Amino acid sequence: MKKMLLIIVSLIALMFIVAGCQEVSPEVKETNLAKEKAGIEKPTKSIAGQAVNNMAACLNTGCPQESWPGDKWCDAQCNNAACNFDDGDCQKDGSSCSENHQCESFQCSNGICGDIVVKLTSSCDEILILNAGDSALVLGGHNVQYVKQDYAGGAHFIDVDGETLFEPSTVSAGTYVLSSGTEVKIMDNLQQDYAGGEHQVKLCFNNEPQVDCAGEVVSLNAGDSTLVLGVHNVQYVKQDYAGGAHFIGVDGETLFEPSTVSAGTYVLSSGTEVKIMANLQQDYAGGEHQVKLCFNNEPQVDCAGEVVSLNAGDSTSVLGVHNVQYVKQDYAGGAHFIDVDGETLFEPSTVSAGTYVLSSGTEVKIMDNLQQDYAGGEHQVRLCFEN
Repeated sequence: MKKMLLIIVSLIALMFIVAGCQEVSPEVKETNLAKEKAGIEKPTKSIAGQAVNNMAACLNTGCPQESWPGDKWCDAQCNNAACNFDDGDCQKDGSSCSENHQCESFQCSNGICGDIVVKLTSSCDEILILNAGDSALVLGGHNVQYVKQDYAGGAHFIDVDGETLFEPSTVSAGTYVLSSGTEVKIMDNLQQDYAGGEHQVKLCFNNEPQVDCAGEVVSLNAGDSTLVLGVHNVQYVKQDYAGGAHFIGVDGETLFEPSTVSAGTYVLSSGTEVKIMANLQQDYAGGEHQVKLCFNNEPQVDCAGEVVSLNAGDSTSVLGVHNVQYVKQDYAGGAHFIDVDGETLFEPSTVSAGTYVLSSGTEVKIMDNLQQDYAGGEHQVRLCFEN
Protein backbone atom coordinates (compact mmCIF):
# COMPACT_ATOMS: atom_id res chain seq x y z
CA MET A 1 0.00 0.00 0.00
CA LYS A 2 2.78 2.38 0.92
CA LYS A 3 4.56 1.52 -2.31
CA MET A 4 1.43 2.25 -4.34
CA LEU A 5 0.97 5.62 -2.57
CA LEU A 6 4.59 6.52 -3.26
CA ILE A 7 4.12 5.73 -6.96
CA ILE A 8 1.00 7.92 -7.15
CA VAL A 9 2.74 10.84 -5.40
CA SER A 10 5.72 10.47 -7.74
CA LEU A 11 3.47 10.49 -10.81
CA ILE A 12 1.69 13.63 -9.62
CA ALA A 13 5.02 15.35 -8.98
CA LEU A 14 6.22 14.32 -12.41
CA MET A 15 3.06 15.78 -14.00
CA PHE A 16 3.70 19.13 -12.34
CA ILE A 17 7.34 19.09 -13.45
CA VAL A 18 6.37 18.30 -17.04
CA ALA A 19 3.66 20.96 -17.00
CA GLY A 20 6.11 23.51 -15.66
CA CYS A 21 8.64 22.67 -18.36
CA GLN A 22 6.22 22.84 -21.29
CA GLU A 23 7.41 25.06 -24.13
CA VAL A 24 5.63 28.41 -24.24
CA SER A 25 4.15 29.00 -27.70
CA PRO A 26 5.56 31.79 -29.92
CA GLU A 27 2.18 33.55 -29.78
CA VAL A 28 2.26 33.64 -25.96
CA LYS A 29 5.87 34.85 -25.99
CA GLU A 30 4.95 37.58 -28.45
CA THR A 31 2.02 38.73 -26.31
CA ASN A 32 4.15 38.73 -23.16
CA LEU A 33 6.77 40.85 -24.92
CA ALA A 34 4.08 43.28 -26.13
CA LYS A 35 2.74 43.56 -22.58
CA GLU A 36 6.21 44.22 -21.25
CA LYS A 37 6.70 46.91 -23.92
CA ALA A 38 3.40 48.48 -22.89
CA GLY A 39 4.65 48.74 -19.31
CA ILE A 40 2.42 46.03 -17.84
CA GLU A 41 4.13 44.60 -14.79
CA LYS A 42 3.70 40.88 -14.20
CA PRO A 43 1.23 40.48 -11.32
CA THR A 44 1.81 37.91 -8.59
CA LYS A 45 -0.45 34.88 -8.48
CA SER A 46 -2.12 36.29 -5.36
CA ILE A 47 -3.26 39.28 -7.44
CA ALA A 48 -3.73 37.77 -10.89
CA GLY A 49 -6.98 35.90 -11.19
CA GLN A 50 -8.22 36.99 -7.77
CA ALA A 51 -11.79 37.07 -9.13
CA VAL A 52 -11.38 33.79 -11.05
CA ASN A 53 -13.05 31.16 -8.91
CA ASN A 54 -11.36 28.16 -10.51
CA MET A 55 -8.04 28.91 -12.17
CA ALA A 56 -7.70 25.31 -13.42
CA ALA A 57 -11.05 25.60 -15.20
CA CYS A 58 -9.97 28.94 -16.64
CA LEU A 59 -6.71 27.49 -17.99
CA ASN A 60 -8.62 24.54 -19.46
CA THR A 61 -10.49 26.99 -21.74
CA GLY A 62 -7.24 27.87 -23.51
CA CYS A 63 -6.11 30.80 -21.35
CA PRO A 64 -2.32 30.31 -21.57
CA GLN A 65 -1.04 31.65 -18.25
CA GLU A 66 -2.30 32.35 -14.73
CA SER A 67 -0.78 35.84 -14.87
CA TRP A 68 -2.93 36.95 -17.81
CA PRO A 69 -6.36 37.43 -16.17
CA GLY A 70 -6.44 40.74 -14.34
CA ASP A 71 -3.26 42.23 -15.83
CA LYS A 72 -5.05 45.21 -17.47
CA TRP A 73 -4.71 43.69 -20.96
CA CYS A 74 -7.69 42.22 -22.77
CA ASP A 75 -6.67 38.69 -23.81
CA ALA A 76 -8.99 36.96 -26.27
CA GLN A 77 -7.92 33.50 -25.03
CA CYS A 78 -9.05 34.33 -21.48
CA ASN A 79 -12.18 36.26 -22.41
CA ASN A 80 -14.78 33.78 -21.17
CA ALA A 81 -17.01 33.20 -18.16
CA ALA A 82 -14.64 30.65 -16.56
CA CYS A 83 -11.88 33.30 -16.51
CA ASN A 84 -14.33 36.02 -15.43
CA PHE A 85 -13.84 37.57 -18.85
CA ASP A 86 -10.08 37.90 -18.39
CA ASP A 87 -10.73 38.92 -14.79
CA GLY A 88 -12.48 42.09 -15.92
CA ASP A 89 -9.95 43.06 -18.58
CA CYS A 90 -12.41 42.52 -21.46
CA GLN A 91 -15.88 43.72 -22.35
CA LYS A 92 -18.19 40.90 -21.29
CA ASP A 93 -19.81 40.36 -24.65
CA GLY A 94 -16.35 39.88 -26.17
CA SER A 95 -17.22 41.87 -29.25
CA SER A 96 -14.43 42.07 -31.82
CA CYS A 97 -12.65 45.25 -32.86
CA SER A 98 -13.35 46.73 -36.25
CA GLU A 99 -10.91 46.35 -39.13
CA ASN A 100 -9.15 49.57 -38.15
CA HIS A 101 -8.81 48.35 -34.54
CA GLN A 102 -11.48 50.64 -33.13
CA CYS A 103 -14.31 49.98 -30.68
CA GLU A 104 -17.46 51.99 -30.12
CA SER A 105 -17.05 52.46 -26.37
CA PHE A 106 -13.97 50.41 -25.51
CA GLN A 107 -10.24 50.23 -26.21
CA CYS A 108 -9.14 47.65 -28.77
CA SER A 109 -6.63 45.26 -27.20
CA ASN A 110 -5.46 42.04 -28.84
CA GLY A 111 -8.46 42.00 -31.17
CA ILE A 112 -11.09 42.32 -28.44
CA CYS A 113 -12.87 45.39 -27.10
CA GLY A 114 -11.80 46.07 -23.52
CA ASP A 115 -12.61 48.76 -20.96
CA ILE A 116 -10.95 51.98 -22.11
CA VAL A 117 -11.14 53.56 -18.66
CA VAL A 118 -8.85 51.16 -16.82
CA LYS A 119 -6.94 49.35 -19.54
CA LEU A 120 -3.65 50.21 -21.16
CA THR A 121 -3.24 50.58 -24.89
CA SER A 122 -2.19 47.39 -26.64
CA SER A 123 1.29 48.67 -27.42
CA CYS A 124 3.70 51.43 -26.66
CA ASP A 125 6.21 52.61 -29.25
CA GLU A 126 8.34 54.24 -26.54
CA ILE A 127 8.07 54.66 -22.77
CA LEU A 128 9.60 57.72 -21.12
CA ILE A 129 10.16 58.51 -17.43
CA LEU A 130 10.74 62.17 -16.54
CA ASN A 131 11.51 63.91 -13.26
CA ALA A 132 10.50 67.56 -12.84
CA GLY A 133 12.97 69.65 -14.82
CA ASP A 134 13.97 66.86 -17.20
CA SER A 135 13.69 66.92 -20.99
CA ALA A 136 14.18 64.21 -23.62
CA LEU A 137 13.71 63.39 -27.29
CA VAL A 138 11.08 60.70 -28.01
CA LEU A 139 10.40 58.67 -31.16
CA GLY A 140 13.27 60.50 -32.80
CA GLY A 141 11.36 63.74 -33.21
CA HIS A 142 9.32 64.84 -30.19
CA ASN A 143 10.88 67.22 -27.64
CA VAL A 144 9.37 66.41 -24.24
CA GLN A 145 9.85 68.59 -21.15
CA TYR A 146 8.69 68.32 -17.54
CA VAL A 147 8.68 72.09 -16.95
CA LYS A 148 9.23 73.27 -13.36
CA GLN A 149 7.56 76.44 -12.14
CA ASP A 150 8.46 76.78 -8.46
CA TYR A 151 7.47 80.40 -7.98
CA ALA A 152 4.29 81.33 -6.09
CA GLY A 153 1.26 80.35 -8.13
CA GLY A 154 3.32 78.46 -10.71
CA ALA A 155 2.41 74.91 -11.69
CA HIS A 156 4.63 72.22 -13.22
CA PHE A 157 3.43 71.02 -16.61
CA ILE A 158 4.27 68.55 -19.38
CA ASP A 159 5.23 70.11 -22.71
CA VAL A 160 5.64 68.21 -25.99
CA ASP A 161 6.85 70.14 -29.03
CA GLY A 162 5.53 73.33 -27.48
CA GLU A 163 2.10 71.87 -26.74
CA THR A 164 1.13 71.96 -23.06
CA LEU A 165 -0.49 68.58 -22.36
CA PHE A 166 -1.34 68.61 -18.66
CA GLU A 167 -0.35 69.68 -15.15
CA PRO A 168 0.73 66.54 -13.22
CA SER A 169 -0.56 68.01 -9.95
CA THR A 170 -4.13 68.07 -11.28
CA VAL A 171 -4.23 65.07 -13.64
CA SER A 172 -3.29 61.50 -12.67
CA ALA A 173 -4.42 59.59 -15.78
CA GLY A 174 -5.43 60.23 -19.36
CA THR A 175 -4.51 59.98 -23.02
CA TYR A 176 -3.63 63.02 -25.09
CA VAL A 177 -3.31 63.32 -28.87
CA LEU A 178 -0.67 65.67 -30.25
CA SER A 179 -1.42 67.82 -33.28
CA SER A 180 0.80 65.38 -35.21
CA GLY A 181 -1.53 62.52 -34.21
CA THR A 182 0.86 60.81 -31.78
CA GLU A 183 -0.85 59.52 -28.63
CA VAL A 184 0.65 60.28 -25.23
CA LYS A 185 -0.70 58.29 -22.29
CA ILE A 186 -0.03 58.81 -18.59
CA MET A 187 1.12 55.46 -17.18
CA ASP A 188 2.26 56.65 -13.74
CA ASN A 189 2.29 60.00 -11.97
CA LEU A 190 4.24 60.50 -8.74
CA GLN A 191 3.55 63.71 -6.80
CA GLN A 192 5.36 64.10 -3.47
CA ASP A 193 4.70 67.67 -2.44
CA TYR A 194 6.65 67.65 0.83
CA ALA A 195 10.18 69.12 0.99
CA GLY A 196 12.55 67.00 -1.07
CA GLY A 197 9.71 64.92 -2.50
CA GLU A 198 9.86 63.59 -6.06
CA HIS A 199 7.74 64.62 -9.01
CA GLN A 200 7.89 62.04 -11.77
CA VAL A 201 5.72 60.90 -14.67
CA LYS A 202 5.85 57.80 -16.83
CA LEU A 203 4.49 58.37 -20.34
CA CYS A 204 3.65 56.08 -23.25
CA PHE A 205 4.17 57.47 -26.76
CA ASN A 206 2.25 55.55 -29.38
CA ASN A 207 1.14 55.44 -33.02
CA GLU A 208 3.39 57.95 -34.77
CA PRO A 209 1.52 58.78 -37.98
CA GLN A 210 2.91 59.35 -41.43
CA VAL A 211 2.58 62.94 -42.62
CA ASP A 212 -0.41 63.00 -44.94
CA CYS A 213 0.21 65.99 -47.16
CA ALA A 214 0.08 65.55 -50.92
CA GLY A 215 0.79 69.22 -51.49
CA GLU A 216 3.28 71.47 -49.68
CA VAL A 217 4.20 71.81 -46.01
CA VAL A 218 5.21 75.23 -44.67
CA SER A 219 6.32 76.40 -41.20
CA LEU A 220 5.78 80.02 -40.19
CA ASN A 221 6.89 82.03 -37.19
CA ALA A 222 4.77 84.99 -36.10
CA GLY A 223 5.43 87.81 -38.56
CA ASP A 224 6.55 85.56 -41.42
CA SER A 225 5.03 85.40 -44.89
CA THR A 226 5.69 83.13 -47.87
CA LEU A 227 4.35 81.89 -51.19
CA VAL A 228 2.90 78.36 -51.22
CA LEU A 229 2.09 76.12 -54.19
CA GLY A 230 3.30 78.95 -56.37
CA VAL A 231 0.10 80.97 -55.94
CA HIS A 232 -0.97 81.39 -52.30
CA ASN A 233 0.32 84.29 -50.21
CA VAL A 234 0.46 83.07 -46.61
CA GLN A 235 1.05 85.35 -43.62
CA TYR A 236 1.35 84.78 -39.87
CA VAL A 237 0.12 88.26 -38.93
CA LYS A 238 1.35 89.69 -35.61
CA GLN A 239 -0.92 92.00 -33.64
CA ASP A 240 0.94 92.82 -30.42
CA TYR A 241 -1.13 95.80 -29.36
CA ALA A 242 -3.61 95.53 -26.48
CA GLY A 243 -6.55 93.36 -27.53
CA GLY A 244 -4.88 92.28 -30.76
CA ALA A 245 -4.63 88.63 -31.74
CA HIS A 246 -2.21 86.96 -34.13
CA PHE A 247 -3.90 85.25 -37.10
CA ILE A 248 -3.16 83.22 -40.20
CA GLY A 249 -4.08 84.91 -43.46
CA VAL A 250 -4.03 83.25 -46.88
CA ASP A 251 -4.68 85.37 -49.95
CA GLY A 252 -6.44 87.87 -47.72
CA GLU A 253 -8.68 85.25 -46.10
CA THR A 254 -8.34 85.03 -42.31
CA LEU A 255 -8.25 81.32 -41.49
CA PHE A 256 -7.79 81.11 -37.72
CA GLU A 257 -6.17 82.58 -34.61
CA PRO A 258 -3.42 80.19 -33.45
CA SER A 259 -3.98 81.12 -29.80
CA THR A 260 -7.51 79.69 -29.92
CA VAL A 261 -7.22 76.80 -32.40
CA SER A 262 -4.74 73.92 -32.15
CA ALA A 263 -6.01 71.66 -34.95
CA GLY A 264 -8.32 71.77 -37.94
CA THR A 265 -8.67 71.82 -41.71
CA TYR A 266 -9.77 74.88 -43.63
CA VAL A 267 -10.86 75.19 -47.26
CA LEU A 268 -9.93 78.33 -49.15
CA SER A 269 -12.40 79.90 -51.54
CA SER A 270 -10.21 78.48 -54.33
CA GLY A 271 -10.80 74.97 -52.96
CA THR A 272 -7.28 74.40 -51.58
CA GLU A 273 -7.25 72.64 -48.21
CA VAL A 274 -5.11 74.04 -45.39
CA LYS A 275 -4.49 71.69 -42.46
CA ILE A 276 -2.88 72.57 -39.13
CA MET A 277 -0.10 70.04 -38.54
CA ALA A 278 1.51 71.67 -35.50
CA ASN A 279 0.88 74.80 -33.47
CA LEU A 280 3.43 76.13 -30.98
CA GLN A 281 2.27 78.86 -28.58
CA GLN A 282 4.77 80.03 -25.96
CA ASP A 283 3.20 83.10 -24.41
CA TYR A 284 5.97 83.90 -21.94
CA ALA A 285 8.54 86.63 -22.70
CA GLY A 286 10.70 85.57 -25.63
CA GLY A 287 8.52 82.53 -26.35
CA GLU A 288 7.97 81.30 -29.88
CA HIS A 289 4.77 81.31 -31.92
CA GLN A 290 4.94 78.94 -34.85
CA VAL A 291 2.54 76.96 -37.00
CA LYS A 292 3.15 74.11 -39.43
CA LEU A 293 0.58 73.96 -42.24
CA CYS A 294 -0.19 71.53 -45.03
CA PHE A 295 -1.53 72.97 -48.28
CA ASN A 296 -3.22 70.16 -50.15
CA ASN A 297 -5.35 69.31 -53.17
CA GLU A 298 -4.91 72.40 -55.30
CA PRO A 299 -7.93 72.30 -57.61
CA GLN A 300 -7.98 73.01 -61.30
CA VAL A 301 -9.85 76.18 -62.13
CA ASP A 302 -13.32 75.00 -63.06
CA CYS A 303 -14.54 77.75 -65.33
CA ALA A 304 -15.63 77.03 -68.88
CA GLY A 305 -16.32 80.68 -69.55
CA GLU A 306 -14.31 83.76 -68.54
CA VAL A 307 -12.53 84.61 -65.27
CA VAL A 308 -12.33 88.24 -64.18
CA SER A 309 -10.67 89.91 -61.15
CA LEU A 310 -12.02 93.22 -59.85
CA ASN A 311 -10.77 95.62 -57.21
CA ALA A 312 -13.29 97.82 -55.40
CA GLY A 313 -14.28 100.60 -57.83
CA ASP A 314 -13.38 98.66 -60.99
CA SER A 315 -15.68 97.85 -63.89
CA THR A 316 -15.23 95.75 -67.03
CA SER A 317 -17.00 93.93 -69.84
CA VAL A 318 -17.27 90.13 -69.62
CA LEU A 319 -18.14 87.59 -72.33
CA GLY A 320 -18.53 90.59 -74.64
CA VAL A 321 -21.97 91.45 -73.32
CA HIS A 322 -22.02 91.79 -69.50
CA ASN A 323 -21.13 95.03 -67.75
CA VAL A 324 -19.63 94.17 -64.34
CA GLN A 325 -18.91 96.68 -61.57
CA TYR A 326 -17.40 96.38 -58.08
CA VAL A 327 -19.34 99.36 -56.64
CA LYS A 328 -17.70 101.24 -53.75
CA GLN A 329 -19.86 102.85 -51.08
CA ASP A 330 -17.51 104.39 -48.53
CA TYR A 331 -19.99 106.61 -46.74
CA ALA A 332 -21.30 105.73 -43.28
CA GLY A 333 -23.58 102.73 -43.52
CA GLY A 334 -22.68 102.07 -47.15
CA ALA A 335 -21.61 98.60 -48.34
CA HIS A 336 -19.63 97.63 -51.44
CA PHE A 337 -21.50 95.34 -53.85
CA ILE A 338 -21.14 93.51 -57.16
CA ASP A 339 -23.37 94.71 -59.98
CA VAL A 340 -23.86 92.91 -63.31
CA ASP A 341 -26.01 94.60 -65.96
CA GLY A 342 -27.81 96.53 -63.21
CA GLU A 343 -28.48 93.42 -61.09
CA THR A 344 -27.02 93.50 -57.57
CA LEU A 345 -25.52 90.03 -56.97
CA PHE A 346 -23.95 90.18 -53.49
CA GLU A 347 -22.04 92.26 -50.94
CA PRO A 348 -18.46 90.89 -50.74
CA SER A 349 -18.18 91.82 -47.06
CA THR A 350 -20.94 89.35 -46.18
CA VAL A 351 -20.50 86.55 -48.74
CA SER A 352 -17.28 84.58 -49.35
CA ALA A 353 -18.54 81.91 -51.75
CA GLY A 354 -21.53 81.15 -53.93
CA THR A 355 -22.96 80.89 -57.45
CA TYR A 356 -25.49 83.36 -58.84
CA VAL A 357 -27.64 83.10 -61.98
CA LEU A 358 -28.33 86.27 -63.97
CA SER A 359 -31.73 86.87 -65.51
CA SER A 360 -30.07 86.05 -68.85
CA GLY A 361 -29.15 82.58 -67.54
CA THR A 362 -25.40 83.22 -67.22
CA GLU A 363 -23.88 81.76 -64.06
CA VAL A 364 -21.53 83.90 -61.93
CA LYS A 365 -19.39 82.02 -59.43
CA ILE A 366 -17.25 83.55 -56.66
CA MET A 367 -13.75 82.04 -56.96
CA ASP A 368 -11.88 84.32 -54.53
CA ASN A 369 -12.92 87.14 -52.23
CA LEU A 370 -10.31 89.32 -50.52
CA GLN A 371 -11.50 91.65 -47.77
CA GLN A 372 -8.85 93.70 -45.94
CA ASP A 373 -10.81 96.18 -43.86
CA TYR A 374 -7.87 97.96 -42.24
CA ALA A 375 -6.59 101.30 -43.58
CA GLY A 376 -5.11 100.79 -47.04
CA GLY A 377 -6.37 97.21 -47.23
CA GLU A 378 -7.48 95.66 -50.53
CA HIS A 379 -10.95 94.57 -51.58
CA GLN A 380 -10.88 92.22 -54.53
CA VAL A 381 -13.06 89.49 -56.01
CA ARG A 382 -12.37 86.90 -58.68
CA LEU A 383 -15.44 85.75 -60.59
CA CYS A 384 -16.21 83.07 -63.14
CA PHE A 385 -18.81 83.87 -65.83
CA GLU A 386 -20.08 80.71 -67.49
CA ASN A 387 -22.75 79.39 -69.83
